[in-house]
Amino acid sequence: MPTKRINLEQETNMHFLTITTIEWIDIFTKMEYFQIICDSLNFCQLLKGLKIFEYVIMPNHLHLITRSINKLSQNISDFKRHTTNEILKLLKQDNRKYILKLLNNSFKRKRSTKIQLWQREN
Repeated sequence: MPTKRINLEQETNMHFLTITTIEWIDIFTKMEYFQIICDSLNFCQLLKGLKIFEYVIMPNHLHLITRSINKLSQNISDFKRHTTNEILKLLKQDNRKYILKLLNNSFKRKRSTKIQLWQREN
C-alpha cells in the first residue's frame, strides 16, 4: 500500500494525525517510553515550528491535532526517526527481546530498513 502523504499545498493547515507502531505493538507501557514521546514533541514545538493543539498517547499509537509553520511532513519524519532511535535504545536496555524480535521480523517494515518502529502511513 502506498504511503499516504500530506499534500504540499496543505503543509501548514491543521491536521489530525494518528501515528501507529508497526503491527500495532504495545510499546508505550512504561513511563520512560511516554517521556521519550513527550520530550520529542516538546523539542519539535520549541525548535521546529510544530504547533500542537492536543495529543494523546496510547499503548501502540498517538493522536495529534497539529500544524506546522514549516513542513509538517518533515517535522513528523524527524519525530519518527528520533523517537525510533531513542525507543530502540530503551527496548534494548530493558531487555525487551520479544518486542525487538517483532519489530525486526515485521512483514510491514520497509524493505530497506532492518528494524522499524512506526508505520509509514499517518
